[in-house]
Amino acid sequence: MSSNQVFAGTEDYYARYRPDYPPALYEALTTHFALDGGGRMLDLGTGTGHVAMALHEQFEGVDGVDLSAAMLAYARQ
Repeated sequence: MSSNQVFAGTEDYYARYRPDYPPALYEALTTHFALDGGGRMLDLGTGTGHVAMALHEQFEGVDGVDLSAAMLAYARQ
């Protein structure tokens, strides 16, 4: 099994049941890094895009990278 197939078929479960980070963390990141809606964010190991979606309004653009094509397809939805 190749590394990009390790999570094959689990993307729906991952999106539904993976605990999200608390809103206070996103607020702290926004404040600490003075995020103002500019620049780009790179989310390495994005999975189904939880963090990218939570912070997308703080950037001009967000790029998510993951080994799993299925996770990326789910995140694009």
